[in-house]
Amino acid sequence: MPQPIACVLFDYGNVVSQPQTLEARRKQADLTGLDFPDFRRLWGQYRMSYDQGIIDGREYWSRILAHSRSTVRNGLIDQLILADIESWRPIVDWILDWAMRLRDSGVQTGVLSNMPPELTADTRKMDWIQNFGPLYFSAEIREIKPYAPIYAHVVRDLPCSASETLFIDDRADNVRGAFRAGLNAIVHKSRDETRRLVEAGFEIPIP
Repeated sequence: MPQPIACVLFDYGNVVSQPQTLEARRKQADLTGLDFPDFRRLWGQYRMSYDQGIIDGREYWSRILAHSRSTVRNGLIDQLILADIESWRPIVDWILDWAMRLRDSGVQTGVLSNMPPELTADTRKMDWIQNFGPLYFSAEIREIKPYAPIYAHVVRDLPCSASETLFIDDRADNVRGAFRAGLNAIVHKSRDETRRLVEAGFEIPIP
């Protein structure tokens, strides 16, 4: 029997937002003066601390630039922070349309995302997010998916029970973390796959 759902939480990157384009990633690599493979390795190496709010954007990019032989000119870190923010701004229209239909049916829609401080501040200013709540961002909570403390925070704070909440994320490890905390959760791969999983398991409008 399908599970009744009172709240749907969406991940941001690659769910609400479109995936970063190769062009956007190469733009950031070019700004650092690093070879693209080295840039991607370093981008990931320091990203967890950045997403968790342990370091800010200036520290994050300074750590990456420390591996570059290029001269760090004035304003470069500000350019990198902005380029990173802009790379995540494009939104998936059908997700927003679906979220609106969920709200119209009486289901709350929120966001649970790993997100660094500067991107969090930018996202909170977007028009579309005014219709979402509750909002859980790793840099504000100072915890990060897929680890248990962030889900424990969410479960304590949710306006509905964990068993009535569905979390949608593009990463299987994040979904496993949500399951362990008692949330319903699905891995988002495509609209068709998400529609199939929702229709099969939950009493809410399908995408």
